[in-house]
Amino acid sequence: MIRIKLKEMTRIISGQLTPPEAGNLHAIGISIDTRTLKPGDLFFAIEGDKFDGHNFIEEAISKHAIGACISKKITNEMNIPLIKVKDTIEALDAYAAYYRSLFKLPIIAISGAVGKTTTREMISAVLSKKYRVVESIKNFNNLIGLPLSLFQMESWHEFAVLELGINQVGEMSKLVEICKPNHGLLTNIVPVHLEGLGNFDNLKKEKFRLLEAIPGTGKIFLNANDEILANSPYKEHDNLVLYGSSPDCHFKVDKISLNGDGTPKFEINGHGIKLSILGEHNAQNAAAAFAVGRTFDVDTDNIIKALEDFREMPLRMNLISVNGLQVINDSYNANPASVRSAIHTLVNIAAQRRIVLLGDMLELGAKSADLHRTIGLVVKDSAIDYLITYGKEAAEISESALNHGMSEKNVFHSESRDEINDYLRSLLSSGDLILVKGSRGMQMEQFVDFIQEELNE
Repeated sequence: MIRIKLKEMTRIISGQLTPPEAGNLHAIGISIDTRTLKPGDLFFAIEGDKFDGHNFIEEAISKHAIGACISKKITNEMNIPLIKVKDTIEALDAYAAYYRSLFKLPIIAISGAVGKTTTREMISAVLSKKYRVVESIKNFNNLIGLPLSLFQMESWHEFAVLELGINQVGEMSKLVEICKPNHGLLTNIVPVHLEGLGNFDNLKKEKFRLLEAIPGTGKIFLNANDEILANSPYKEHDNLVLYGSSPDCHFKVDKISLNGDGTPKFEINGHGIKLSILGEHNAQNAAAAFAVGRTFDVDTDNIIKALEDFREMPLRMNLISVNGLQVINDSYNANPASVRSAIHTLVNIAAQRRIVLLGDMLELGAKSADLHRTIGLVVKDSAIDYLITYGKEAAEISESALNHGMSEKNVFHSESRDEINDYLRSLLSSGDLILVKGSRGMQMEQFVDFIQEELNE
């Protein structure tokens, strides 16, 4: 990050600095986490649901932070530089917007309901074949994470690839105001985060806020396989780039098939590609990256190499072998669309028995029960031998599968992690293939850890 004097920081975020004579000190970075804070960082005390950064100011100073940005009155016995603001998240966002304004490099912002992180990673890998790319940190895509991603930008970077995620009305407008994207890409619009957004119409409006923010000279990339995007007003945009399977796509993906290990092979505009990651849905993510790469003059052979070299991300469709048993660890998150895609991949991989362990799909609001029940029908209609569900809301999945004719002896539900583990211990054997998936809050990876520990004994 470009260093900045505290007096300039104070002016930009509309704060009050004490003591005033600290104004000529420089912050060389920004931190919200004392675990990763570096000497010389300015510590922003963010108040969250679980932790309050104000309780970690002394630790930040002990690690040689230059000072702290605060929104609460604190005792300053250590006489450290403090910048008092009304709201530390708003202050962080204000400085991020200023910091972005220092750079002229093109920024492409990626959003969507499903696949945005994988798509963003693929796009970064492709663009890196030609440009010096800065991209979002992990999945840092909200009003706290986006600023931290922007602070990575340096003068030598030539392209920025940023991920934008929302779960509240009004968030997208704030995110695009901060990062001022030149180009935008939407992967899809399907029901997610409805609890915070209120309803599906609000979700659509929020996602389209990204496209509204793209200047007239910017490119808009849309997945034509998504019905809402394919029929949106932006399909008439002068600088529209369509990718997908429909005939009118600028970058058409077809001849998609799955290898025996669940990895897809396909063609984009006649160019054959074989991915090393699981899932037919990743052909569409690859098409998005292909479209962006060619639009910004990356050589086709380099694009194909970047995509074929692309490796799986943690907790996302990771195929693990444990003493003859195979586990698909897709525990990072879940919504109805991603669960369907994961099940489709599961049933296309050879196994003696196929098992799904599904946790709650959270933040679906008033439609939660109905959406969980649709997954029960998907399971019943797929070549699934056993269904295991974990959590209060996931009970609807099991109940629906039973109501549609799945045998009781092949369905198990519990809200107890220990009971699920006991059932797994009695059920699993060599030759089985099990998919483990649920929302982030369900921590489904703990079941994967249990399976690995139990079967490795």
